[in-house]
Amino acid sequence: MPSGVEIVSPPPSPTCHTPTNRDPPGHSHRLEIDKFEVFMTELRQHHGRRPMVSILHKDEELTPADQGDTSLYRKQFKKAFAYYCRALSQCPISSTSNIDSSMLPTISNIGLASFENGEDQCALMFYYRALEGYERIGSRRDIVIVLCRIGDVLYALENSDDAREYYSRAVALYDKMPDIDDIECGEITIVVPKALARLGNHTKAWDIWMRVLSTHKQNNNIIGSSNILNEIALYYHVNKREYKLALELHLRALEGYRSGGVWFAEAGITLDYMGLAFEELGQSENALEHHLQALYIFGNAKSNGYCIQRAKSYARMGDVHRRLANYAEALQNQYSALVEYEKTCSSGNTLREGCIRDIESLFLDLRQQEDYTQIYQNLLDKFQNALGSQHKMIVMAREELDASSARVAINTSYPKSTSLLIPGWDVDCFSRA
Repeated sequence: MPSGVEIVSPPPSPTCHTPTNRDPPGHSHRLEIDKFEVFMTELRQHHGRRPMVSILHKDEELTPADQGDTSLYRKQFKKAFAYYCRALSQCPISSTSNIDSSMLPTISNIGLASFENGEDQCALMFYYRALEGYERIGSRRDIVIVLCRIGDVLYALENSDDAREYYSRAVALYDKMPDIDDIECGEITIVVPKALARLGNHTKAWDIWMRVLSTHKQNNNIIGSSNILNEIALYYHVNKREYKLALELHLRALEGYRSGGVWFAEAGITLDYMGLAFEELGQSENALEHHLQALYIFGNAKSNGYCIQRAKSYARMGDVHRRLANYAEALQNQYSALVEYEKTCSSGNTLREGCIRDIESLFLDLRQQEDYTQIYQNLLDKFQNALGSQHKMIVMAREELDASSARVAINTSYPKSTSLLIPGWDVDCFSRA
């Protein structure tokens, strides 16, 4: 790490409300605003009342908000969250109801960093607060962006009805801005077409993408073009299921990142997308190769800020092995994913909990094998350290082993095949800092 860079201590994790179908309209929104007030109080107590500390990087003075922007651009979401919270803690206000409008981008970016880090409910808390602020000052461009971002979180939470409501509000407001400059308002070119596609208005989404691509080409903006190509590729993957076309577009984006001098986070993410497309095409070897290339990029990062990306690559490799019925290899990769998630995710994190559910399901798949007891025994201690001895999956596995031992005692001819074991296998060799 460059000299002169201050490491910020992690801020307190906000306690967030999980909406339910029983909540009345507006209940969750209002509750998250109240939670934000509590979070701000805890944040100031955490950081104290010390003066703003500038962070020096390459002989330039960067405020915590600037450093947060840099970390967000580099896809180092947990680090971005910490820097943004440092900036927010220094905001000279007596109440969050009169927070300075200059802090609203920081609050919105905390929401984005939280969402990308798998903290969906906390992302909503910050987005709702940013939305309230932008509505108060009448910043229509920012309202559109935050409405789309809220829709993205609700969509990820499989709350499709509420997601559509926020997407529709964003698109309706966007339509009232005919003079908007899509290029200067660059984030709109990402969030609005995605919202339109999820609302089923594919033609309008396509029109925006083509207009933006044309302008990027005129301005020789290679990176901007690559970002849009990836968005279009995801559209063809998810909405059209045209995986070969999605691969072609991802490859063009990858070439753009390389020629534009960006060969790191964006490249790794694109390689992972390509792996997913290959998997849908049934090309497992190509899928594993691309996920492994992405893992190599994130694993060789000088910073430890790419745990989430490494975890996703491991988990996706685990999914491929599971489709191939290679359950031991699948568990190996899912365990490595869990190790990475544990480095950065809190309890209840959406990504971490999803990984645990996949592991639980894999343990059940193993029970269908002729002899799973040795694999269980090899894995159990490692997973017990990560999840705790009282976790339901650990308890279930222990019970299975006890039952298996009882059967062996009764029937000495119980098969002893170890065909699924990998000689010298050690999952820790995949867990790089």
